[in-house]
Amino acid sequence: MVFVYKMLFGLVDLKFSDYFTLRTNSTTRGHDYKLFLAYSRLNVRKHFFSERVVSVWNNLENNVINFSNIVFQEVVTML
Repeated sequence: MVFVYKMLFGLVDLKFSDYFTLRTNSTTRGHDYKLFLAYSRLNVRKHFFSERVVSVWNNLENNVINFSNIVFQEVVTML
């Protein structure tokens, strides 16, 4: 989770767009940083890091994704 956060905000030297795509529709509930889960027909792809963390990231609550406070770090350490 921390690595996804670092990739999202450019704190590591990896392009976020190479691994993830942000959801573009605004009708979703929850936070504004939901990731898009692309369809993968191969089992190999389904087990990649970029595929495994999407559902966990998208299920985080809005107050956890409020990155202006330390709540994110506390919740991640509990996972």
